[in-house]
Amino acid sequence: MDPLVGGDGDWATGRPFGDPLRPTALLRVAQNAAWAVGPAIGGFMAGWSYALMFAATSFSSVICLALLQVTKSPRPHELQ
Repeated sequence: MDPLVGGDGDWATGRPFGDPLRPTALLRVAQNAAWAVGPAIGGFMAGWSYALMFAATSFSSVICLALLQVTKSPRPHELQ
């Protein structure tokens, strides 16, 4: 069957039909929650101080960088 018609798999996610959708659904819920809660938190922080917003953004960026460095996969040329 033609995958664009919906016979062999889900072309949007690249997974065969019948696979559980829970991981994708959880990711979408987390993204939607971040879009809903983020501006509210930013508004409260802006009400207190823009310096606090800058500090919180800097702190979260450093934490994200550290997590990426710890969890990144090695590149193919680094494996040899």
